[in-house]
Amino acid sequence: MRKMLAVLLMFSVILGMSTALASEKPYEGTEIRVLLANHMWADALIPHLGEFEENTGIKVNYEQYSEDQLSQKLSIELAAKGEDVDVMMTRPLQEVKQMIENGWLYDVSALIEEPEMDGQDFFSAALNMYGSEGKYFGVPLVTEREILYYRKDLFQEAGVEIPTTLDELWA
Repeated sequence: MRKMLAVLLMFSVILGMSTALASEKPYEGTEIRVLLANHMWADALIPHLGEFEENTGIKVNYEQYSEDQLSQKLSIELAAKGEDVDVMMTRPLQEVKQMIENGWLYDVSALIEEPEMDGQDFFSAALNMYGSEGKYFGVPLVTEREILYYRKDLFQEAGVEIPTTLDELWA
């Protein structure tokens, strides 16, 4: 139940509060623990936690750490089979595969298939960072893309083709 409420927090803040939740406060008296990184997305989320609490009745206890501290804290608490971490920010390239393999993350596949959370809205490569064996264990909040900027005139002047692969870029 707590895991589903945690997922509800994540999606409600991202997608906005529904009027049904606002009028019913269906989870009055529930508390969840949220671990966040010192990150601009966490800073954008925190001011809206009061609104979320008001609309749902869920008390959000959040903690914020540097990314390295958060990773260490999560590794220790999750490895110890702690059950009071409900929502967390993760770094998919650094730790998510380990978390999936160890069974530390909740399967959110059904939520990604909901009309309000269209999996097609995410870059497939970013969403797949949270996937394993056809299931998804999180959603990307932040993705990074590398971009090559270049001056066409200088490439043309030098007779160099614009690279389309990393090998061509390296050469």
